[in-house]
Amino acid sequence: MSDNLTDGYIYVVYSHMQNAADDMVSWTKAIGTTQATGDAIRTTAGRARTARKHRGMDRPLFSSANALSARRHLGMSPHDVARDMTVLGAPVDPELVGAWERGAYRPTENELFALADVLWCRTTELMGIEEPRTLAEHRLSRQFSVPRLSRTIKMDTTEYLKAEAENQWPGNFRQTLSLLNALNISLRQLEAATGPCDAMYGTSF
Repeated sequence: MSDNLTDGYIYVVYSHMQNAADDMVSWTKAIGTTQATGDAIRTTAGRARTARKHRGMDRPLFSSANALSARRHLGMSPHDVARDMTVLGAPVDPELVGAWERGAYRPTENELFALADVLWCRTTELMGIEEPRTLAEHRLSRQFSVPRLSRTIKMDTTEYLKAEAENQWPGNFRQTLSLLNALNISLRQLEAATGPCDAMYGTSF
């Protein structure tokens, strides 16, 4: 394997581990603020495992047909996909991969990112969209978790989540520039998703 391919593979693994770590930090903070007891923690973990098996209305869009087509094109089995996703820090079993392809369940964001890399395709392809249309879709297309993107643009996570939910961008000048750079989009693309970005037309930094 060439040095370039090796470096690229290491970066992909690091990126997925960073997204997974962000999710773990979010869960840890949630548990800490509720002062959960040992029983409550076990209950929360059980609920998380149960939620993993359901569609989840807050999970990303997903095209089961595109996922199945991409896997078959590479000549991979569900077992191959599950194995490679586990290496990338998104452990799943072959049965869950098959369930995604049947349209029974949808992957989480971190699972979607890992699946796209394993299948050598764009995240948007697995989401079944031509181009991102919302702020959330732009973020997913660049494989950013909410905590990681919020940290990158120096915005409170709650404020960023509200921006995605309302599709209105409240960021200041520097946050907006950081967002455009992180998502590799133009101001016009951002405004198409969220409406006018007032901070970009003033003089305040």
